[in-house]
Amino acid sequence: MKKPRLLTVLLLSLTLLLTLPVAAEEQTVTVRFEGALSNLYYETLPLSGNTASVLDVLKQADETSDTLTVEGLAAGYIYAVNGERAGQTARGWDGFGVRLNGAYISFDALASTTVKDGDEIVVYYADEFGDGLTVPILDAADLHRGVLRFYTERPDDKGGYTVEAIAGAEVRWYCGDAYVSYVTDRDGTVKIDSDLLFSGDHRVGIELWNDEGVPLLLRPAPSFGVNVPTNVGDSPLLYVCLALLTISAAGILALALTAKKRKSN
Repeated sequence: MKKPRLLTVLLLSLTLLLTLPVAAEEQTVTVRFEGALSNLYYETLPLSGNTASVLDVLKQADETSDTLTVEGLAAGYIYAVNGERAGQTARGWDGFGVRLNGAYISFDALASTTVKDGDEIVVYYADEFGDGLTVPILDAADLHRGVLRFYTERPDDKGGYTVEAIAGAEVRWYCGDAYVSYVTDRDGTVKIDSDLLFSGDHRVGIELWNDEGVPLLLRPAPSFGVNVPTNVGDSPLLYVCLALLTISAAGILALALTAKKRKSN
């Protein structure tokens, strides 16, 4: 009689587990503000409900951050971020734009465009409809030689795209918080110095401004970068040497402690 009872208990327990509500994962959206010279804000925010608009999320970022101040959101517009105002150039066409997952969103559509889990909203300062705005693409296929190539894709009249190299842009290769600057050639390439090509993650930035200091490129996120594998950067022999040095140091320390113990005895 014990086995049927045990089987009944197990079946009931399994039924209870299957009927328990599964905790829903938190839905989030990434928000980034890019100013004239640097990134101003970069956070992942929780989504409240399934009907949040782009405008709702931007207001949330403004209201919950101590380091972000956005002017104009009450009227569904952005005319200043952290004191950086639109219309500062002689022509006065410069200002802030908004993109959702790379697609341009007009101010009129901020309140009617809804967002979903995993979306990215970018607010950026540029003269997009004057000098234009380029979205850089990184080709790291030749990273093993230290070569990075930057280009962009522009739509053509046939419904396709043409590839255009980004020349004359400043590329920042980060090693931790420090960086070294390079300038892209006419092919959009830079060559990273071999002694800076050590293994691990490296942040990569790219900047290009017009004569009035207005960005001509959409700056990549602060998390953007590449990973240099050990077979490209540091030689595996380096790690073998480091391991041997560590073992040797441990051995020397052990010998010293043994000698000290014998002396005390």
